Amino acid sequence: MNQVTATPANHDRPRPHLLEAGVDRELTGQREPLPTAVVGRPDMSVRSLWTAGVRCAAAIVFLIFGVSKFVNHAAELASFRHYPVPAPGTFVYAVGVIEVGGGLLLLAGLLTRLTALALAADMLGAIVVSGLARWEIVSLTLAPVLLAAMIILIRFGAGDWSLDRHLAANIGRHRAAFLLSFSRHPSLQTGDPRAREGTELVGRARAITCGEPSGGDPQARQAVAPGADPVSTMSARSTGQLMISAGRAPADPPLNGPLPGGRSAAQPRVVVIGGGFAGLRAVRELRRAGVEVTLLDRRNFHLFQPLLYQVASGALSPGEIAYPLRGILARQLNARVLLADVAAIDLPGRRVRLRPQPGGVGAGELPYDWLVVATGAGHSYFGHDGWARHAPGLKTLEDALEIRRRILTAFEAAELETCPERRRPWLTFAVVGAGPTGVEIAGQLAELARDTLRREFRTIDPGEAVILLIEAADRVLTAYEPKMSAMAANALRRLGVTPMLNTAVVEVSDRSISIAVESGDVQEVQARTIIWAAGVSASPLARALAEASGAELDRAGRITVQPDLTLPGFPEVFAVGDMVRVSDGAGSTLHVPGVAPAAMQEGRHAARTIVRRLARRPAKPFTYHDKGSLATIGRKAAVAQIHGAMLSGLLAWLAWLLVHLYFLMGLQNRFIVFVRWTVSFITRGRGSRLITETATPGDTAPLAATEGVTQ
Repeated sequence: MNQVTATPANHDRPRPHLLEAGVDRELTGQREPLPTAVVGRPDMSVRSLWTAGVRCAAAIVFLIFGVSKFVNHAAELASFRHYPVPAPGTFVYAVGVIEVGGGLLLLAGLLTRLTALALAADMLGAIVVSGLARWEIVSLTLAPVLLAAMIILIRFGAGDWSLDRHLAANIGRHRAAFLLSFSRHPSLQTGDPRAREGTELVGRARAITCGEPSGGDPQARQAVAPGADPVSTMSARSTGQLMISAGRAPADPPLNGPLPGGRSAAQPRVVVIGGGFAGLRAVRELRRAGVEVTLLDRRNFHLFQPLLYQVASGALSPGEIAYPLRGILARQLNARVLLADVAAIDLPGRRVRLRPQPGGVGAGELPYDWLVVATGAGHSYFGHDGWARHAPGLKTLEDALEIRRRILTAFEAAELETCPERRRPWLTFAVVGAGPTGVEIAGQLAELARDTLRREFRTIDPGEAVILLIEAADRVLTAYEPKMSAMAANALRRLGVTPMLNTAVVEVSDRSISIAVESGDVQEVQARTIIWAAGVSASPLARALAEASGAELDRAGRITVQPDLTLPGFPEVFAVGDMVRVSDGAGSTLHVPGVAPAAMQEGRHAARTIVRRLARRPAKPFTYHDKGSLATIGRKAAVAQIHGAMLSGLLAWLAWLLVHLYFLMGLQNRFIVFVRWTVSFITRGRGSRLITETATPGDTAPLAATEGVTQ
């Protein structure tokens, strides 16, 4: 169990004194790798915005063209029969895939030049074929305009507002130039001489500090001479701070040994616990700060939780929504990753105690100057933890694989069962909780049963499956406007999901679920597959921190933090993410939903507060910026609230696709998921419907290995 100790004897111990040396970020060498210099901060120039405008406008037109080829297939097929092309039916679908896929890639700014090349060929073909067959106004007016737009994108690239910026940061110099612009960027050629000069100066100063030969450089020696004015020594244009800790005890190897890249062990030490959205954002935000960052996590990967339900329904594989933490931070030289489990935190002593890993390695203490705790939340069964065995939640990859196993095994069991009465519970699925997760998993279940599996069984009809969505409130998606909730409920009903509102769960077993309806009557529903999506509970570490710091806890176990996200009495300790609620400083709390964008904003704020305090500037209170909410229900069905605008149907569904592709970690994962979604949209298939996990103890799985053969 996680423990946090508060030892009065150590509470007043002297804290490390931080010396400041004003150093320009470029002069200190705290620049990103060379290709990343091209794709640093987005350019607000007229050319950049103009290129982005052309790209987005063309993408919308191509999306409309492509979607129309699927929605109005008969009309498009009749039009294509006039063209001299083989297999018009297949040709319509092929062109639709190119235009929809190309439109999505253009909107995201991913592989823009290659996409523009394919779409330019599409438009050129439309002009030529139309000229040979019949002169259509659309093909001979709009197509040339789109062709010109594609030529512009081929010439100038995607611009700064694109995913190609991130792709260029991970590839070579010439390929980065190909992605962004054919014209060579200055920083791709000779680099900034001021940056080289500053890097050499800091390197020589660091060599003197560490006792290395300096080559008799008086300028470098002046940079570290006692009493020297750091601001006048380095640069009058300084905008950043190089923080050097004085009077610190030597680091304890191996947990606190020197990091690669030549960084001094005297830099302030930042320990981040948790590699989720909040913790990872905090680490990334500190990439240009003069600090030493250590990320602790019991898993070696970052999990994109918003797509867990697609793993549970067989639409995606586990590796497509997870990415190794070391791979994410490979280029961030001031950060390292430790696979470790936290045993306790000594707040006054500023140390994190680690549990030993298998083999007895990893045990020890990790000192810190700043601590960011972002351990997230788990399931909440509202005091009925015994239900977890029969109704798994959806928070980890293991949860998703277990739910996938139960869903697919239920259909296999129904195929084996010969009695209709005993078969019905296997084809009854109950989802508890009608929030975004519950709505999304219920919609996926309906599509799985009615589309993917409808021709794969011989005894049963998967379309007869009963899918119940149980919600104690009076509407689904209570965080949305009532109008959007009604739209979502109607979309669920069209898919075959039965929303059961004003209904509370009173008992869960391995064969049934008992519910109390609005009238007060208790009903027992025979269901062999129950999925829990009703509530969350903060990490146990939140309670331990609250007991040590005196902070308050709410009913969900979340710790109340100060307006700047720090613990009361411990300004060097931040708690962020789903495990906290934020005080507004006036006796109340801010409304911060438990979603990924909110967690990332909190992680970013914690990192920026550390930088501000290292620069001796006052901290700012956290302010949550609501960027909108998205929830998908099924194929071309979703709801969205973005800055007051309410969207539903196809447009909201496309927005959901783009947002999730953008925030998904790893370029390879983005590409694979995009391809999987495209194929699934066309074929209505799911390629990850594998029953690979073993049944949990006591589970009533119908399939078992044969133990013997009777002769």
